[in-house]
Amino acid sequence: MTVGVVAWPDIELSRAVTAIWRAVADAGCPSLVGTVQIPHLSFVVADSFNGDAVARACGAVPREPIQIDAVTIGVFPGGIVHLGIRPTTALLEEHRRVQAAAAPYLVEPWPYFAPDEWTPHITIAMGLDSDQVSRAVSATLTSLPLSGHLVRGGIEDGDTGHRILLQ
Repeated sequence: MTVGVVAWPDIELSRAVTAIWRAVADAGCPSLVGTVQIPHLSFVVADSFNGDAVARACGAVPREPIQIDAVTIGVFPGGIVHLGIRPTTALLEEHRRVQAAAAPYLVEPWPYFAPDEWTPHITIAMGLDSDQVSRAVSATLTSLPLSGHLVRGGIEDGDTGHRILLQ
């Protein structure tokens, strides 16, 4: 099981990301369309944590809307295709705040999300082979750049899709 503290983009950006998921699926690749996932940017990911304690510690996520710009397409090991988000000061500060607040309650935090290791991103597809990565990137290229705001956030279970709004 994986859980995270995430931020969800405004409706326009969410629709744009969902359209990319569909385009990737239409290109014959597994994507996140039709899964329990909704477009999000993860600040914290761990194998588990005490949700009530994390909610109290973090408070509203984000504290105020944060402008984000998806300006690149990237690939993480394991065939994970993502939209790279420009790391602005506001975004990095919110990430550090959420990480610091949640840290005491995390069980097996994922190191890729630690401050100074984190690559801000929105995932497009996971577990692709090299041919699928090429098709997914091609299906995504014409969509960039994308801009929007992270407007609300919460705790999200990556396996079930269960969400708790943090406000």
